[in-house]
Amino acid sequence: MNLNGQPPSSSGSRGNITRRGLLMGLGGIAAAAVLGGGAASMTDEDFLRSTLHRLVGRFEMTSDQFAAFTQSFRAGYPELATVKMLPFRVSEQFGASSLLDSIAPQAILSKVETFERRLLTEFIMSTDYLPLYEEKPNQGVLSVSYFGLQGCSNPYADLTMA
Repeated sequence: MNLNGQPPSSSGSRGNITRRGLLMGLGGIAAAAVLGGGAASMTDEDFLRSTLHRLVGRFEMTSDQFAAFTQSFRAGYPELATVKMLPFRVSEQFGASSLLDSIAPQAILSKVETFERRLLTEFIMSTDYLPLYEEKPNQGVLSVSYFGLQGCSNPYADLTMA
């Protein structure tokens, strides 16, 4: 019997995993990573760069420019440095973000989606990525420049490339 008095389901659906169970599992992974030095070695820049590479593909940006982007993003998203982000950092570091997508409760997925939307929107709006991509969509690794946030940074803006 589960906590709701129902027999355990063998369907393997996402709804059977509780938020507490997920957080405990991710917390265990995070603790192992911290003990192994993994999460401690992933800086905000590493985390944001890895997430962006997953979202938009590989790109190059100078270290100084990416540090400025990270600082700007951190100023607008103070949650980046909190413990609440540790499971996301660990899943990103170990390439397990798709696992998180498949097992996390909707409340956590919503937070991940909001974070990723905000990151992607600020990246698109503060760099020359989109014009470069539109000029050379199949060029491979783009050399992107950071200009600072300009204009709208609504994380729910529709930035679909038609």
